Amino acid sequence: MQEMKLNNGVFIYLPSFFVSLMHGFILLIIPLYAVDQGSSWLGAGLLFTLKSAGTLIINAPASIWITKYGRRKPMRLALICITGVCVAFSLTLPFYMQAILMALFGASIGLWMLGQHVLLSAFKRINRRGRSLSLIATTQRLGMLLGPFMAGLLIEYFSYAFAFYFAAALMFFATAVVCLSPVFSKATEKPSLPEDSQTSKQLYIELAALIRRGHTAFLYSSLFAGVLKFVRTARQVLIPLWGYHIGLSVADIGLVFSLSTAADVVLIYFGGNIADKRGRKFTGGVCIALLAASLILLPMSVGFWSFLAVSLMAGVGNGIGGGIIMTLGADLAPKKARAMFIGTWRLSNDLYGVVSPVLIGFLASVVSLAFSSFISGTLGLLGLGVLLFKTSETLGKRELNKDPND
Repeated sequence: MQEMKLNNGVFIYLPSFFVSLMHGFILLIIPLYAVDQGSSWLGAGLLFTLKSAGTLIINAPASIWITKYGRRKPMRLALICITGVCVAFSLTLPFYMQAILMALFGASIGLWMLGQHVLLSAFKRINRRGRSLSLIATTQRLGMLLGPFMAGLLIEYFSYAFAFYFAAALMFFATAVVCLSPVFSKATEKPSLPEDSQTSKQLYIELAALIRRGHTAFLYSSLFAGVLKFVRTARQVLIPLWGYHIGLSVADIGLVFSLSTAADVVLIYFGGNIADKRGRKFTGGVCIALLAASLILLPMSVGFWSFLAVSLMAGVGNGIGGGIIMTLGADLAPKKARAMFIGTWRLSNDLYGVVSPVLIGFLASVVSLAFSSFISGTLGLLGLGVLLFKTSETLGKRELNKDPND
């Protein structure tokens, strides 16, 4: 297994931070920009749906592309496409063009993240994988924390066009770093299979056979990852809504959520170290247990301080488990079909990500905010049970890949 040198780490994490910062930019700008251009709130929501759809759809074809031809060209193409989208959005465009651009943006983000996931899975030994993927999660959280704030300032003091140009400049620097990176050189590029050696159908037949041989590991690990994705989404949706429900001001809710996010960011790398030393089950168990407990306790918070305590508990739990889903997918991925397996793994988790907000909103509207929080927390405890009693530890053990040299 090839180990990425420490001095090459900047070539992975720096462009990742630029992409995450730009992503935070876009998530704030797009709904405001769409409404400013005359779209309805429904139209703004549709743009986000198209972004998620683009990310979802790209997983399968991108995994085939990376498997057959390597990750270097797809990742560079993703950055170039994102740069183009940011520049295009600086223009005054009709809604249908905005929709096409958002779908392309989502697909490009998905292509970049898949390539990055495969790259670190291949370059990092299993006993350092948790830390390397937790650093990627850290850059993502930092970008989502700083991006909206910076975008708001640029829009306030300059214009939407200037903010989009700034996002494009970030992507230009990210592309330059990747193009100059020894990590992405031809010398380190090793496609999983020779070009044209197998059709896409044959590749998926082999992947299906591998998953069938280790179907128990894949099934229960995927189920745990899906429940964790749901509980994380519930935290993002229900905590702000509950703060509003108990009469807190928007400023107080924002402060509490920022403190919760700060705890999340600070603890991610610490959680990655724990995953590499104590195991994935221990880290994932602590993560989902704290998230589930915070959701169960949320309806009992009736004032600022109790609301802050519950929110911090959720932030701590989420931080400790930062990168755990990526780490599990990387651990389980067979060497000979790593990109395709990780593409399938990300596809299943993206599906949970698309469905979760709708399901949480449905529960809140049909029953009540408090009961939907309790149900979400209870589901998290069931996910904890699946992790503890149905899944095997993947640190040092490869359920789907029996090759001891991987």
